[in-house]
Amino acid sequence: MEAALRAVNLLAADSLLEGRLAQACGAGRWARLLWRCGAAVWNGLEAGRRPSNHYLADLLGLLWLGAAFGGRGAAARWTAFARDEIPRVLLRQTEPDGGWDEASLPYHGLATEMALAAAVAVPGLLSGAAARRLDAMVAIVCDFTRADGSIVAFGDEDGGRVWPLDRFCAGGRGASLAALAGVVLGRTFAPRPTAFCPRSGWWAARCGGHAAWMEFGGTGMNGWGSHAHNDDLSVCCDWNGGPLLDDPGSHIYTGDPAARNRLPLPE
Repeated sequence: MEAALRAVNLLAADSLLEGRLAQACGAGRWARLLWRCGAAVWNGLEAGRRPSNHYLADLLGLLWLGAAFGGRGAAARWTAFARDEIPRVLLRQTEPDGGWDEASLPYHGLATEMALAAAVAVPGLLSGAAARRLDAMVAIVCDFTRADGSIVAFGDEDGGRVWPLDRFCAGGRGASLAALAGVVLGRTFAPRPTAFCPRSGWWAARCGGHAAWMEFGGTGMNGWGSHAHNDDLSVCCDWNGGPLLDDPGSHIYTGDPAARNRLPLPE
């Protein structure tokens, strides 16, 4: 995953700088650097028994690197594999309502960003059911974006990003992803008055100056657990553009069950 996202960022930065990054590095050295990233990802695909966001990141890296090398040699295999696999992963690793199966809204945001980044590299990559699923993923991001632009913190928030857009653009994580989706998909996304994701276990409602969110989705990934932790029945609420109620999650999860039950607030 690390090598894949590093390669995507190198290529994106070089594109923004109109090739000057590769020029400064030297053509041969630049190509070798990217090729090593691609080979590392290809030889260490993180599919596993139950793929996670790591596998989608691997595929994203292969897609960008394959495009950078023009589909020549081994890069042609990287491109073909990623093009075939990314739509399947989106359908396999999301619930029918569009929620990422690791049962964490911040990780759902990461998966949505990776899917959008894939669409940047290969326009038209997603069609049919996969395109509709991406639309549902973006809709969830919008529905669960708070007044400050952040995504509701149900589940882990480990800071995972493809591009740290929210750290350089006003509006926060959810708002920046909605803006990216608008550019990539060519349409505007906005939160709905009510959103109910029964398979993912997420509910949202907006009325007047109030917005409320609840989580009831279990551990995710068919009971394997992942990034959801003990977040069932968590509730958050905003009022008139500011936080009214925050559920801070557990003090500790497994290291000390007594402390977990006694201290719901973080230190």
